[in-house]
Amino acid sequence: MKTIHGAMTTQYSSRYIARICEHLEKLSLGHDHRGARRHTTSGRPPLTSVTRTPTGARLEFTWGECVFEATESGLVVDVTAVDESAIAMAQRMIGERLENFAHREGGTVDWSDAPT
Repeated sequence: MKTIHGAMTTQYSSRYIARICEHLEKLSLGHDHRGARRHTTSGRPPLTSVTRTPTGARLEFTWGECVFEATESGLVVDVTAVDESAIAMAQRMIGERLENFAHREGGTVDWSDAPT
């Protein structure tokens, strides 16, 4: 298993965590971005479990997990996956969505290897 760490400076971290959880839950059920059921099984994120708290969330996928936490300075996410290709896919999936949510404030996710 490999873990990477992402961080985004934002004042809306709790809001973005809630949005990404809702978004990925809907996509995993086959709904498209407008709420219609259009995704095929192959286009769905392989989400198996979502656990939310007021300041964070844990999303479990068939390939690994993403753990989100809202901090005073922003949002942090740790992604653990079975291999490099799953890490790259998760980094793209999570990063693009968070940056899309934060487009008004110019938010970007800064990725690094997780400390060992």
